[in-house]
Amino acid sequence: MQPASPEFADLLKRWNDGDAAAFEALVPVVYEELRQVARGRRRRERRDVSLNTTALVHEAYFKLAGLRQTEFRDRAHFLAMASRVMRRLLVDHARARRAGK
Repeated sequence: MQPASPEFADLLKRWNDGDAAAFEALVPVVYEELRQVARGRRRRERRDVSLNTTALVHEAYFKLAGLRQTEFRDRAHFLAMASRVMRRLLVDHARARRAGK
């Protein structure tokens, strides 16, 4: 994980305060870290997971953008929540695939 940057802290504060545009600026700052989190999550899953790393990051982006009741404290908290969201997405995806069989 990269050290906290003033840019990230400012964007996170603005997003917590309700500035939706700040979230769009925030994600590119941590995009590579989100990809690392997604790769780690996918490694823990079965080999037949059809969501690739990029798709998982992008799906998590939409879910995170909708989390307005959560106030993120810092970069680590943001990435931990992103990891939880990715895990839920993978579980939901697996359930949907099993239900279709």
